[in-house]
Amino acid sequence: MSPNVRLEPPEAALTGRHLAEFVQVDVEGSGMSYEEVVDLVEGMLKHVVAVVKGEAYGELEILGRDLPDCSDPFPRLTHSRAVLMLRPPASTLTRRQRFPGRG
Repeated sequence: MSPNVRLEPPEAALTGRHLAEFVQVDVEGSGMSYEEVVDLVEGMLKHVVAVVKGEAYGELEILGRDLPDCSDPFPRLTHSRAVLMLRPPASTLTRRQRFPGRG
């Protein structure tokens, strides 16, 4: 676990989507397979969400936040697949957005 500070423009900090300070958790497992590490992290996240929902309900309400139900297994996506899912269709992008770095 390591503390981090996100140095972004002040307007990004006001979106409610970013924390200026946060704690990052890195997971390593000697002799564990990729799937075993992913299963471990999924279990950790499910536990954290359940505890926060159970013990910090008032704080979540004040912040106007609702945490999702994490009882089902998380979808497993490759990085390439996730990028494709998040990228807008090319038809909605400008030429500069489609070809960054090219005039």
